[in-house]
Parts: sequence; structure tokens; C-alpha cells
Amino acid sequence: MSVEMIEVKYRCQREACCVNCKEGFIKMSEDLFNDLASGFEGREFFKSPRGACRLGFTQTYRVVKIDKLDSTGAEKAAKGPAVENPISLLKDDHQEILKKLAIVEWHLTKRDVDGLWQSTCDLDNHLHLHSGKKEEEVLFPLMKDLIPIGDGLVAIMHEDHSEVLSLLHAFREALEDGTILDSIIVSTMVGLKSHIRKEDYEFFTLLEKSLDDELSVKIIEGMKKVEAGFVPMEPGDRKKLAREKQEERNRRAYIDEGLNAGRQNGLDTCCGHG
Repeated sequence: MSVEMIEVKYRCQREACCVNCKEGFIKMSEDLFNDLASGFEGREFFKSPRGACRLGFTQTYRVVKIDKLDSTGAEKAAKGPAVENPISLLKDDHQEILKKLAIVEWHLTKRDVDGLWQSTCDLDNHLHLHSGKKEEEVLFPLMKDLIPIGDGLVAIMHEDHSEVLSLLHAFREALEDGTILDSIIVSTMVGLKSHIRKEDYEFFTLLEKSLDDELSVKIIEGMKKVEAGFVPMEPGDRKKLAREKQEERNRRAYIDEGLNAGRQNGLDTCCGHG
């Protein structure tokens, strides 16, 4: 007797979770699914199978879609190899960015200025490649006319990108002098996490419904091209940059002092009082 296999597209109901198993696909036997769904009415929800949750807990998953699989695999072979999903690749990027952000948070708790200098540079590079190159140069131009209010959604995502990067750059600028601006980096972390949730569960969800194989291939080819040409920024010598900045401040102060002295001398000699 053959086992009926299904593929379930799910979404975890634990809203506060940001790990990579938040939503996706699970292949299982229909008998196992029925067992996991037995504690709920109908087939809308089921318990996560062993090992599905990366936190190691049993979660409640909502069924998005169920497809029956051909046990012989003949149908899959006839359709040819599956086209890579660019949205899944972008979501994988998000998980890497969250890992980089966790390192920044660790250095922040340790008050490690040099560690923050390195980890924020690493985060900046990942954001620049993902947001500035893959999304803004490749994805956004292709999707403006693809979904309803595409222009508006792109504008919102672009504003998020600009805000997060501006905050991160302001934080790094203060780090040059050894100053840790807690309010700035906390705003950066909160804004970045919120942006990733917004893209993963709202923006990308709308976009994925409109993707076909041809457009998916075009997006992936574009993303691979910008990734191949991307040159990451080096963090540089923080203390050297701080010295150069201080020397520039001293030079400007010296010039200003000279100008002020010249103005004062001019005042002292005017009207015959010299």
C-alpha cells in the first residue's frame, strides 16, 4: 500500500519569532499531517512536526496550501527542474542580516568599541548588497507595475532602507571617536527588524503571488550579477580616522581663530582709534 505524500505551505502563528522557519513548505505523509492536525477543528491548523521549529519547540502552524505529491515523481520530471524562487533567496539574506545584527548587539552589551566598528561595517556591507543592489537595482524596477500600488510599496521600502542606513552611518561616525550612541544603534536595530518583518510577511507575500518562472529567472540573474560585482567596504583604522578628524578640527579652529583675530584688529583700528 503506497503512502500518500503531501506538501504543506505553512505559516507559524508565533508572531514575535524572526527565525527562518517562520513560513515555508513541509513534505510529509498525509497520515502524519492528520495526526498533527487532530487537536484542531478542521484542517486549518496543525502542530509543527519534530525538528521543524528552529527554536526547538512545538508551534502552531496555519495551513496556507496543501498539494498532493506524485509518489512516482513522474509529473515533477516531466515539468523539468524547478526554477529558483528569488523571494526565498531574499528571505535567506534577511536571516544572514539578522545574524550580523545579533553580533552587533553582542558587542553593544560588551561596550566593545572596536568590535562594534568591525561588526557594523560587516552589517553595512550586507545591507548595501541586499537592499541597495539586489532590491533597489534589480527587484524594485521590475515589480513596480507587477502588483497593485507597486510604486507606493517601493517608496515605503526605499524610505526604510534610507532611514536604517542613515542611522547606521551616524552610529559609525561617532564610533570613530570612541563614542557609543546607544539611542542611535537601538533605533537602527528596531527599524531594521521591523523592516525585515514588513518585507517578509507583507511586501514579499504580495510580490510572490505575481511571479512567474520567466520573471523569477530574470530577477535571479540580476541579483547574481550585482553580487558578482559587489566590492565590500573595509572598516579602516578607526583610531587613525579619529586622529585625522581631530587634526582637521584643530586646523579649522586655528583658521577660525586667525580670522577672528583679524576681525578684532580691524575693529580696533577703525574710526581713528588705532
